[in-house]
Amino acid sequence: MTTPTTTQELQVCRIKFPEIQLQTRDAHKLRGYFGNLFKQQSPILHNHYEDGRLRYKYPSVQYKVINKTPTLVGINEGAALLPQLFLKIQELDISGKSYPISSKNVEMRNERTGYSDQLHEYRFETLWMALNQKNYPKYQNLKTEAEKEAMLNA
Repeated sequence: MTTPTTTQELQVCRIKFPEIQLQTRDAHKLRGYFGNLFKQQSPILHNHYEDGRLRYKYPSVQYKVINKTPTLVGINEGAALLPQLFLKIQELDISGKSYPISSKNVEMRNERTGYSDQLHEYRFETLWMALNQKNYPKYQNLKTEAEKEAMLNA
């Protein structure tokens, strides 16, 4: 593997709750639970600004269920925020069911990203959907690629 020609280093924090088993489709319930629990802390936790506008950026905090394990992933500013908030969590409430938490697996690391002359194989564990049914038509009606990129980065 060669060193990428243009690189960026990202700080990544992963918090896993290994004693809890959920279905992959429950990831949005994690987002809803933590988004409500910490709604006053930061818009990066739920991608809504205080005035109700949506934050159209790649999520700095992601809520996933990987191999049935609830997993939170923070990138850069999200990586700094996750340990401050989520290490205090003692239970999860998903769909009215309470899951006590006695252990958390926390991993902090720096990841290099960028362009490479080599081919790399990737596998997506979960999908990211930047647009929903309501904002997709707005995105489609934008005239230029610059406008579309600006909407996704707003």
